[in-house]
Amino acid sequence: MYIRINYKTIKKIALAQKVSILLQKYPTFEEFAKANSPARQLYLCQEAEKCILGNSPWLGLLDATYGRFASAMWLVPQIADVSVCCGLKEDASKDQIRLVASAIASRYKLLKTDEVMLFFFNFKAGLYERFYGYFDPQTIVRSVKSFCSERELILAAHERELQQRINEANAPIRHSIQS
Repeated sequence: MYIRINYKTIKKIALAQKVSILLQKYPTFEEFAKANSPARQLYLCQEAEKCILGNSPWLGLLDATYGRFASAMWLVPQIADVSVCCGLKEDASKDQIRLVASAIASRYKLLKTDEVMLFFFNFKAGLYERFYGYFDPQTIVRSVKSFCSERELILAAHERELQQRINEANAPIRHSIQS
């Protein structure tokens, strides 16, 4: 008997497994949100590479696990925290915060939650564009784009390092084969 499984089926099975793992750790969205609040940024973001190379869930997985807008809902307090921390003349409106949350959630589904917290930590530290008195949603969205460029550089450097280790590990084998 021959069973044929296509690529889409494999992806669905893999996603179901990841959803199951996330639900085991955080059975409800509220538990996930509480454990991954903006207060965690200071502890988490001391080592940028761990945030980027780690295995936290990506935004799209939050939606698959907890519902269509879960990632945007999780982003709201992260963005509100930025509004409070950046010394604005007036706080961002709820509509502005929801707009930015929706924009990030829809355009950057593959960013991991730890990466997002690293971004907001770095944004508050002044590493990206800044607000000039008032909350500007475009400032955050443009800054996410800059963060993603930095992220790609870190991932590429990590990939080169892994490849170098593989090459070094295989060097004695190649040498013995050639001898």
